[in-house]
Amino acid sequence: MPFYHRKFDRAGIKPDDITSISDSSMIPFTTKSEIQASPFVDVIARNVNIDRCVKKTTSGSTGIPLTVVYDGVAEDFSGALWARAYMENGLRRRDKMAVIRHPRFMDRKRISEFFGINRRKYVSVFDAAERQLRLIEDFKPDVIKGYSSSLAILANYCKSQVSSVKPRLVFTGADLLTRKNRELISSVFECEVFDYYGCIEFSLLAWECSAHMGYHINVENIVMEFIKNGEPVAPGEQ
Repeated sequence: MPFYHRKFDRAGIKPDDITSISDSSMIPFTTKSEIQASPFVDVIARNVNIDRCVKKTTSGSTGIPLTVVYDGVAEDFSGALWARAYMENGLRRRDKMAVIRHPRFMDRKRISEFFGINRRKYVSVFDAAERQLRLIEDFKPDVIKGYSSSLAILANYCKSQVSSVKPRLVFTGADLLTRKNRELISSVFECEVFDYYGCIEFSLLAWECSAHMGYHINVENIVMEFIKNGEPVAPGEQ
């Protein structure tokens, strides 16, 4: 694609120069603002049929929302990454999952749901906790997934209610899961909480397992670098 051709040319490198993961440090940083300032055709590979792609937009929490385009293979691979991490933490194919999120990210009903597999109920994060609880109680989910702070608000509301919501698992993400909120969510719903770290641009990046000793990085799909002021940080440095 023209965008990266120009970027490599200006840096004086060729694709053949990248022969190992350590060589990736030669590639200059790419920022959202650079992509947003470029014509759409410059950042899409020439062999990609846009009409057969899925378009997703970031939340815009760090500024102007960015549109990201997935072809079918990328979309399936992203789904597999999330499914692997969910199932590693106890999700079962016939589980019902209530997902509390921004309406923009509510997926359409899948064919598998008609066969009782991967059933989902989407609830708007903008609904009041009272309405969220009512919708979730009607659905009777085995698993609840949502933004960490939003689930903490719901859990706090449930403390003053007689609720039948008792999921087997809770999956959190999107914002920082504090220790206080983890303990609140876990105690109210009486189940284990697993945190996930991902984004629209790169799908699932890292996730907790039952050891809760940190996060597993998805090395199959990303090379994660820890950078401060344009330079890699030292071990243990924030």
